[in-house]
Amino acid sequence: MHGLQKYSRYIFLTGFMIFFLTLYPQVIKVQQRVQ
Repeated sequence: MHGLQKYSRYIFLTGFMIFFLTLYPQVIKVQQRVQ
């Protein structure tokens, strides 16, 4: 169970990184469009 907890933390971090990398370029496009 302890190893599963560690893996779930890595899965959460990778999911967060993927979400950030997909959302961040859209934010940049919106900022460039506003300026």
